[in-house]
Amino acid sequence: MNDIELTAEERAVYGRLAAFAVGKPFILNPDMKLVRGIIKGLLKRTAQTGLATCPCRLPSKDAAKDAAIVCPCVQHEEEIRTQGHCHCMLYIAKPS
Repeated sequence: MNDIELTAEERAVYGRLAAFAVGKPFILNPDMKLVRGIIKGLLKRTAQTGLATCPCRLPSKDAAKDAAIVCPCVQHEEEIRTQGHCHCMLYIAKPS
């Protein structure tokens, strides 16, 4: 993983995020420093709110509304399709 050591908790989140991208037109960003920062943000949000909401989006403290921004958020596919990456750059379009 690009010489970046992940904790067991971070590896579990990484595995879930990587598995989500299997068979999709996008991949996890190969920049492990960036990915680890996002994973740390997801773990922090989970500890604070009980939901792994995207660290690049502001939670409202309303669980029903915040369900739409649980990573990967509902906006990720459209953002990847139009911009080549999701807002936080966790997922990027597969190289052609």
